[in-house]
Amino acid sequence: MSLLFLVICIPPIILLTFYELEQSRQRAEQPKGCRKLGLKIDSNLTNEFDPKFSEGRPPSTEETSAEWWRLKSMWIYPVKSCKGVELGRGTIIASGMEYDRQFTFAQLRSPFPVAENDPDQKKAAHKWEFITQRQFPLLANLSLSTNLDGEELSQAGVPKVLGTVPEKQFRVPFDPSPVQIEKAGYTVEKMTIWKETVNALNVEIEIPEELRYYLGISNKLGLFRIDSSNPREVFRNAPTKEQLGYQPVTGFQDAYPIHLVNLASIRDVESKNAKGLRGLRDYLQDAFVPI
Repeated sequence: MSLLFLVICIPPIILLTFYELEQSRQRAEQPKGCRKLGLKIDSNLTNEFDPKFSEGRPPSTEETSAEWWRLKSMWIYPVKSCKGVELGRGTIIASGMEYDRQFTFAQLRSPFPVAENDPDQKKAAHKWEFITQRQFPLLANLSLSTNLDGEELSQAGVPKVLGTVPEKQFRVPFDPSPVQIEKAGYTVEKMTIWKETVNALNVEIEIPEELRYYLGISNKLGLFRIDSSNPREVFRNAPTKEQLGYQPVTGFQDAYPIHLVNLASIRDVESKNAKGLRGLRDYLQDAFVPI
């Protein structure tokens, strides 16, 4: 009887132990009183390889477009060029999707080359320039956990499996208050993104030094938050101020805040892709991050 009792009870005890450990880990990563942004299920793309999604659909006179088209999966990228967060529902605001590309990494660049007889002011001139996966592909490995009304957790390194992959984590407030800014010592500095120079909040003080080495950056590394009260204005391929009554704005997106991609197109790209990526989720998380 005792042996039977042990055989029956030990598996549930082991499962409960692992469950409690996982719950403790999640509680530690999610600040108290905050709601984590993103899906609680695995992904809406788990059945993306269903044959019904493999081909585009021709125009039909019998069915409306609303009956043909469905939104399959929705993603945002709180930090430009880093891993995305899949949503179950989202909010469209003036700059695009809420919480999308509110941060960007930047490096402090020096003018080069400089002549020996150049003035000291020119030799000492530095400026912050944004970076993307174009220059530093390892940005694709930075995953995020965004907690509403709380802090954003960033971690360098690919997702760990049973603790086999080392990670470094750090937290920054998603939208810090003036009190938080002063207490933490954050600074408002000029940062260049493409041809624009904007004022943005630099929270570099929170970045661990290891991240710069991991990404392969020799210059100083910063993390900038867009100024929500003064977003970037969009002029390319956008309605004019005269048409709308206001100038279109965005965050740290290149220019177009919302991208639509259909599954049939992804299947076609896969057939021509030599890198072996397969599935829209791979593209959205790693290779197809809007930058």
